[in-house]
Amino acid sequence: MQKTAALASCIAALLLAQLALGAEPVELHTLDGAPERIDLATEPRSVVLHFWSTWCPSCVDELAVLDRVVDGRCAESVRVIAVNVAESQDLVRRFVSEYGVRTEVLIDRHGAIFRRFGGNSLPANYVQATNSMLSGARTKQAWGDLLQLAGCTPHIR
Repeated sequence: MQKTAALASCIAALLLAQLALGAEPVELHTLDGAPERIDLATEPRSVVLHFWSTWCPSCVDELAVLDRVVDGRCAESVRVIAVNVAESQDLVRRFVSEYGVRTEVLIDRHGAIFRRFGGNSLPANYVQATNSMLSGARTKQAWGDLLQLAGCTPHIR
């Protein structure tokens, strides 16, 4: 009985800690180096943070999927941000230009935000609507399902 109560207490503490992840504003940087503060508690749209790096082949593939799935229909209800993890501003800017990435891109300079949300492998996605961190690449259909959870019905081409 005591073990069950202790386990329940630990689970409750972990859930409360997970809920607090989005309580503090997130500070990332634009491709021009300007700080951009995102307050998940007051952001009017649901937020999806897609964590990626240029050296990660499945991340590059997933960015292309994001560009095809996220369209104008989602803009009012969901803010999808491709968050580069710990790479230089110049490298990320060149990559975005070379690959024609249209999804909003911000940089987590030292990977602190990635770690704060429980990231341990790339690609990874934090979905505010479900307060969860999902690891591994997503297909077009999986992104469509994920965006529906966040409040958008994307156009899947």
